[in-house]
Amino acid sequence: MLIICSSQSTYDNVSLHAPSASLPATSTAPSDSGLDSQTFGEQVLKNPLLVRVASALGIDSTLTHRTDSLRVWYKKYNTYTEAVAKLTQIKTAGVWKLADISRIELINIFGGRSFWHSHIRSGFGDIQNHKIMVEWLEREEDDDDPSDVGVWHLQKSHYT
Repeated sequence: MLIICSSQSTYDNVSLHAPSASLPATSTAPSDSGLDSQTFGEQVLKNPLLVRVASALGIDSTLTHRTDSLRVWYKKYNTYTEAVAKLTQIKTAGVWKLADISRIELINIFGGRSFWHSHIRSGFGDIQNHKIMVEWLEREEDDDDPSDVGVWHLQKSHYT
């Protein structure tokens, strides 16, 4: 079990609060998606700073778990981009109270850096140029538009 100490700061009327918490190292309540919605991923739990940074930046803990889902990786990519922008603003304003963390280290909240650079950054770096794919990545699981066939020209039960 890992104990996280409370810390709090404010930025643009947003409370950056990492509450005191006891976080189990294993999943206690799996969700429908197969991800634990109550704690951070195992690799993040190994580094208390990453837990505190993720909490302070409001990163959804389910995005810190290992996954092979293309849609989840897209959410991780977008959340990382938002977290970098938020972290930069907070540091520039001089209100960041946690230990310094770089953009590269921030990747560790979402996954391994090698995989991130070889697959995620290169795969999603220009995704905005592929609007139908963005629509597919952002659609709800029970939505059929745009269709798998329309985007990928084939139908699969799981996209990785």
